[in-house]
Amino acid sequence: KKLDLEFMYELITRMIEAHLLLSRGYKYVSYHDIREDHTIVQILKSLEHVAFKLDTMFQEPRVYLAWNEMRWKWYDLGFYIEFFVGEMIKIINPPKD
Repeated sequence: KKLDLEFMYELITRMIEAHLLLSRGYKYVSYHDIREDHTIVQILKSLEHVAFKLDTMFQEPRVYLAWNEMRWKWYDLGFYIEFFVGEMIKIINPPKD
């Protein structure tokens, strides 16, 4: 099969975005002393799990995922990134009563 370079570019871009959000997210959580069972922390843990699963393809020893699994992890990254951003917006800009 031929490598889908457009998809790989999108995958790597999304992985970089996920790693940046993980770094900033965990800094925010620790700075504000947010408890472990908070939604934000749970989203970060899920995002971290997916990102690190995909990282195995780019680090030694390499573990390549099947195409369909890689595609699902790509969708998962997008979901958790959007979920995280949405929840952070609620925290930073709480609705006014």
